[in-house]
Amino acid sequence: MSAVHPARAAASEAPTRLQRVRERTGLDTIELAFLLSALLAPADIELVGSLTISDVLVAGVAYLLLADGRRIAALPPLFIPAILILLGAAAAGGFRASHPYETLTQLFQFGFILLIQLSVILTVVTTRRLLHLSLLMVAIGSLAGNVASFVMQQAQGADRILAFYSDNPNRLSYPTAYLLPFVLHYITVLWERGLRWRAFWVGGSLLYLMIWALAASASRGGALATVVGLVAYVVFADGLRGSLRRAMLTALGLGAVVLVLFNTTLFPVTLQDRVDRSLTTDAAEQTTLLADRERLADAAVAGIIDSPIIGTGLDNFRHVAQKYHPQATPQQPHNMWLALMAETGVVGALAAAFLFTTWFELLIRARRYTRDRELQRLAWASVSSMMAVMAIFMTIPIMLHRHYWLLYGLGLAIVELIRRESETAFAATGFTARLDAR
Repeated sequence: MSAVHPARAAASEAPTRLQRVRERTGLDTIELAFLLSALLAPADIELVGSLTISDVLVAGVAYLLLADGRRIAALPPLFIPAILILLGAAAAGGFRASHPYETLTQLFQFGFILLIQLSVILTVVTTRRLLHLSLLMVAIGSLAGNVASFVMQQAQGADRILAFYSDNPNRLSYPTAYLLPFVLHYITVLWERGLRWRAFWVGGSLLYLMIWALAASASRGGALATVVGLVAYVVFADGLRGSLRRAMLTALGLGAVVLVLFNTTLFPVTLQDRVDRSLTTDAAEQTTLLADRERLADAAVAGIIDSPIIGTGLDNFRHVAQKYHPQATPQQPHNMWLALMAETGVVGALAAAFLFTTWFELLIRARRYTRDRELQRLAWASVSSMMAVMAIFMTIPIMLHRHYWLLYGLGLAIVELIRRESETAFAATGFTARLDAR
């Protein structure tokens, strides 16, 4: 055998860059790539068509998992039939689509999210540390956009501030709605651990930024979703006992926030102006504000009645909206459920509803089987966040932004984490079979 040169031997024993990164962070390449995808998901940066940077990273993580010989976790068995029904209904609608390429594009997005992204989340996020880091990345990615908007102050009509990654000012408010339960949870954790100054300054800074974004965007749907998430978390995070007292305190707190919003110069007054216009008794003003969406909703209902089983095809209702209502604008219905029924048929919408209701059921039931109070509250923060997302979905079309589904997948990861830590309690209830992902 030929002797190995001493310099080469020393080089081969020296740690590689990736090994040094793991030594410093405790994370491997797969976990780092996943966390980067979580950081970039809220920005929704598109490369080609609807393909985002986050998608590429998630696909890369899936490839690395397979190359490393690791088994990619499957979703709970109950989810698979519903996913296949939803995808099948969406594919069937493609045969009626006037623009089949657009249907195919959204179909691939649904398939990627439901069959790959969620499975990657369940495979990678298997520890509390990765769960917390993933939520932190989503928060940083979302609030970085709010900071950019705060700095740039790019306004649209009616002085509404735009999210830097979108020309829709409503999107500036959405992070406030879906992040607020998690922010309140972590502020509570810091407070109970005695880190009260940190809880005050960090929590106060985050809450100011989030409330500013809500006021600057002037999104009434975002404001409603924020109230839903806030009330759900604060009132019920510790169960039903004492919930009435917490509800009264929450009402007082909301009243104080409204007074600050509407009677100081700390926040933009745009939201107040839009709320005032919404409450006006001027029929002409109300018509201007609501007529377009009402006509779209009427068109969607007419389309559903016309073809309740096979829809118009994903992302295609806007092309036929005026067929069902001559005065409708060429848009999607501003309600996710109407959009799903119109574009995938009632069967597809029912399959989607099953995916969400089962998700809520799993989290609500799973949190009962852990004695860890922080984990119980984190599970409820996830439920409250998704309730806020559901409120958002009541006022917008079908949303395929990846961070919403990332939150969905992290909720399932919380369920799996509770199951692993409370296997005996789950087995005793017969609930394990509903959660078994393998």
